[in-house]
Amino acid sequence: MKEELLEIKSEIAERKSSLKELFLNSKKGKNFLVRYTKFYDEIISKIYKMVLEEMFNDYLPMRNSIPVVVVALGSYGREELNIHSDIDLMISYKKIAGYNSEEIIEKFVYSLWDAGLKLGHRVHEISELEEVAKSDITIKTALIEGRKVIGSSFIWGTVEQKLNYIRDTNQEDFFKEKLLERDGRYKRYPFDSMTPNLKEGVGGFRDANLLFWILNVKFKTTSIREFSGELFSEEEFRKFSIALDLLFSVRTYLHFSLKKKRDKVVLEDVPYLSELFSQNQFQTLQKILSAMKVVHLFTARVIEKVLEIRELEYLNFEEKFDLHKIFKKENAFPTILNLWRNGTLQNHIPLFEKVYLLPQFDGYHYHTVDVHSLYTVRELEKIEDKFLKGLFETLSSKEREILKIASLFHDIGKGRVEDHSRVGSKVTKSFLQKNEFPEDIIEKVSHLIRNHTLMTDIAYHEDIHNEKVIFSFLSKVQDEKTLKLLYILTYADVKSVGAETYNSYNKALLFKLYQNSLLVLNNSEMIRESKKREKVEKQIKNLEAPKPLKRAIFRIKSNQLFFKLDSLSILKLSKRAKELENFSFEVLNTPFLSVRILRRENLNFDIAYFLNKVDFLSVISLDIFELFDGIKYFQIDFQNSVEEGDVEFVKFIIEDSFSETRKVFKKIVPKIGGDEVKFDCEYTQHYLKLSLNTENQNGLLAYLFKFFEDENLKVVSSKTQTFKVKVRDMFLIEKDRDCNLYRELFDKML
Repeated sequence: MKEELLEIKSEIAERKSSLKELFLNSKKGKNFLVRYTKFYDEIISKIYKMVLEEMFNDYLPMRNSIPVVVVALGSYGREELNIHSDIDLMISYKKIAGYNSEEIIEKFVYSLWDAGLKLGHRVHEISELEEVAKSDITIKTALIEGRKVIGSSFIWGTVEQKLNYIRDTNQEDFFKEKLLERDGRYKRYPFDSMTPNLKEGVGGFRDANLLFWILNVKFKTTSIREFSGELFSEEEFRKFSIALDLLFSVRTYLHFSLKKKRDKVVLEDVPYLSELFSQNQFQTLQKILSAMKVVHLFTARVIEKVLEIRELEYLNFEEKFDLHKIFKKENAFPTILNLWRNGTLQNHIPLFEKVYLLPQFDGYHYHTVDVHSLYTVRELEKIEDKFLKGLFETLSSKEREILKIASLFHDIGKGRVEDHSRVGSKVTKSFLQKNEFPEDIIEKVSHLIRNHTLMTDIAYHEDIHNEKVIFSFLSKVQDEKTLKLLYILTYADVKSVGAETYNSYNKALLFKLYQNSLLVLNNSEMIRESKKREKVEKQIKNLEAPKPLKRAIFRIKSNQLFFKLDSLSILKLSKRAKELENFSFEVLNTPFLSVRILRRENLNFDIAYFLNKVDFLSVISLDIFELFDGIKYFQIDFQNSVEEGDVEFVKFIIEDSFSETRKVFKKIVPKIGGDEVKFDCEYTQHYLKLSLNTENQNGLLAYLFKFFEDENLKVVSSKTQTFKVKVRDMFLIEKDRDCNLYRELFDKML
């Protein structure tokens, strides 16, 4: 017999080596498991027969006469044996004087081990079964799903009688305990996880087992399908079977790939699991999660009917769907969650079909897109941050409705190639219009969704103390009310990711961004300027150029440059600036004289001296732009062109303006009235704005720049224009002293 057992061991090894190919050829999860189970039925039966033949030799009685039966339990009993699962057996017998049943059983078990089987077994005399079942609900559960493998039909008949008695005893207690077990599983492996447990999780194999156990105890059935047309439709059962089969396939492939037993699907598994379905990783995990949802809903609904219970309240959601009414509720989250758990959210809101159980492989989110969206509504309705809670309480009922709609739909654009914020804004707007929401609500919701990542993007990745950053941010936000709504939405979005996501660090960043934004919100001129600049920056992003050069352009402090030049001209100018060694200039004389100068920070272009020397020419426009790395750009346009000899003179004066020799100035004292000069010391945190609207006079600009130089005022940007006999000049000056001192200073200029 020893040699025969070695042959069986070899047969098992050979069969295991071909299993993966067998599975991949069929890809039918349950079918593969049944065939695998039947293979072990054959092996176990063969070994049992060998044991009997060896022990009885020529006196082998009829098998039914030997008071022993071998019963399959657990996944083996349900014909769901997986490749790394233990083979659970119960060997039941009756003590009869003429047979040494214990010795037969002992030899049989040792023979199974010698053949290399991973065995989990229990041995019970028939009379013990009732007491054993009473002692432990797990044992009772295992016994009721027992399946005969080989042995005495007489003994099996007696065992079945005992099992029926066990099924009939304390049914209500059994059902309650199994439901409590289910609730415990759900707490350990919640429904919202992107790393589902195929066995213990919501919609896993244990849910299907639970339904089988309840039907088995209640109706002594061995097949769920028997109740098709009574407890569920044939179509419902078909969908359930397909979903369960998919989960069997996933677990089997997982075991093949890992070469060990594991029921939890982690994100690292998804790439090779996607090979099983020949789909991308998003579709693969979405398919798995969707299958578990189908299994869960089917089993829960049938269990409710069988046990006539209403514990799973979300499955009995009968309230008439009214989207307008839902968003007006003080607590909309429970209703929306019920719809999701009921599996009808995407029916009522078709936009959710695209993101239903859609995974997020970004290393940040813990939940699928739809669950994260639901949780954003939840966090909005139970704000824990005291400051934000206070802000929320100041909102009108309409503003709260806007926030709830934006929270639910903020990620609805995910799962597409385009930017999800823009797509989400667009499709939500269309959906709300079809559902006849007021236009003002639609526009505000659409705006919030389009910009729902803006606040975190700025707070986490930008210098929130930089005015350019703040003004750029506010150019999209528009007003204080929208800022407040966006701040609260951002909180809910971040908080809904996970318990630790909204921490003291990002809380402080978002709060500071909100505060800094409030300080400058009333500067509408700068916000308008930032908005214009953003359009040009967007055009520059689309141009072909090195990324470092583009990043340098976006660091340029002067907004005026983006109004004066088009995107291509800015790119060309910035390229020249990057390649600049000291200074460079060009003088154009068609259709009018124009001087363009670039200089590095360590060089001084004495613009006052230059203007003083060319005061015989009428300046119609003068621009100074501070670029990057301390480089400045000057563009001075004159009213007319000049003679060729004068062009050479202008070039000479430019070069002379860079020399460090003492320069002689013509004394010029223009007439400037007190009401013709205005300055705004609070224009921004770092700059004041000086505006001059006066009569055009020779040497006016030379005088002004000489004054700036003498008083050590750093002009970072200027814009001067001449209209017939009037000039309109604007200078941005870096602040380095008290505002009252500037007032006294500009009085001296008059």
